[in-house]
Amino acid sequence: MAQAAPPQPQSAVKTFAAQDTLHIEPDADSDTQAMLDDLAWEPTAFEVTCQPDANWGSDALVQFDSPRPLGEPANDRVSMEWYAARDDHGEVIDAPAVLVIHESASSMSVGRLIASALSRRRVHTFMLQLPGYGLRKGALRDDPATFSPRMVQGIADARRARDAIAALPHVDVNRIGIQGTSLGGFVVTPAAAMDDAFDLVCVSVSGGRLDVVLTQGQRDAAKARTMLESTGLAWPDILAVVRRIEPTRIAHRISPGKFYLFTAESDTVIPAASSDALAAAVGMEEDHHVRMPGDHYTAFINLPGMIAYVAELAYGQALPSP
Repeated sequence: MAQAAPPQPQSAVKTFAAQDTLHIEPDADSDTQAMLDDLAWEPTAFEVTCQPDANWGSDALVQFDSPRPLGEPANDRVSMEWYAARDDHGEVIDAPAVLVIHESASSMSVGRLIASALSRRRVHTFMLQLPGYGLRKGALRDDPATFSPRMVQGIADARRARDAIAALPHVDVNRIGIQGTSLGGFVVTPAAAMDDAFDLVCVSVSGGRLDVVLTQGQRDAAKARTMLESTGLAWPDILAVVRRIEPTRIAHRISPGKFYLFTAESDTVIPAASSDALAAAVGMEEDHHVRMPGDHYTAFINLPGMIAYVAELAYGQALPSP
């Protein structure tokens, strides 16, 4: 691995050569194969840039081109905030990495909190800004009809992000995981399932069966339902739209041993039927299902324990307290 540290505020933009490693094995299930064909792109070489983060206070801003552009330049340039792993002296260290996919809030505050906390556990953490968020804001986000294309783009961006991260210094390329919260969880599963390329997959207060979420879920789920209804589509057509990104269609392609699910016992946004459906689709090991007290929002109090556990999983061993 290269030994250069992430750029400091005075440094120039640095460029790294990267290569898509996407390799999708055919699936015997025709519906799964249809979803894979819809998500895939032709692998190619691409460039990753790394420069000071002038907006959010992370160690660096990492950017690369989306493999599934939608035609809006600002949106089609993927941005990730890099929170570097450091030792007791503040020096950047060689360490595993975790890609964090944020929640639906425009502030991305939970995603950032998870990313920065994981970095303090000596894990390189990269929070990817989904299409329409952060530096990728634009007209597409204001158009409910673009929900499905934006989610497909976000899934592809997350998978390419794995290869972008692998091209950076100090990253253990044999330990690159992915974690997503709420909305981010619905991106994580398809991204990880395409070719099972991530070494660790953690889904938090999220699940599968988007039809169940939209018909039974409250609060944030109800807002999503209202947003989709505003497109003027009939309900059967809305369900067809969200089926395009349905995690349970391809979740079985993730190795069960690397998959972990964190759910809130009283969650009314993501009903138990949703998270249970995802667990069943993966064939997840029961002791990999962490049930936290609280609902979709109050389960937040369990975040320190979840972060510590994810850091241990990233390393594959118990860690000393920071």
